Amino acid sequence: MKQDILKASDIELAHDVLVRSRRRTLLTVAIGYSVFGFVIGLLAYFVPHSHDLGFAVLLGALAAVVSGLASAWQWSRHYARLFRELAAIKADVDSGMLVYNTAFEILTRHTAA
Repeated sequence: MKQDILKASDIELAHDVLVRSRRRTLLTVAIGYSVFGFVIGLLAYFVPHSHDLGFAVLLGALAAVVSGLASAWQWSRHYARLFRELAAIKADVDSGMLVYNTAFEILTRHTAA
């Protein structure tokens, strides 16, 4: 049962993984909504047959920024909650409390979802 007790090194490793995961997620949001804005811009340029480049660029940029910011804000809040939970577990471990992997597994299970 000794291996079920969390150590500070486990928490630091989880923090590093969570930082990488957050960075990957926010980069994916940025790239994905940039592509989305480009597609919206192409549709605005070609579908009405007006070929108004200024309108297409403006609509594509607005679509990318508005939807991208909303998604980035949602993911940032999600990761902030996970970091708060990890900090609470770290505070418990640092204070000398025995924390078992079950509390940690609950956090990692929510991260994967």
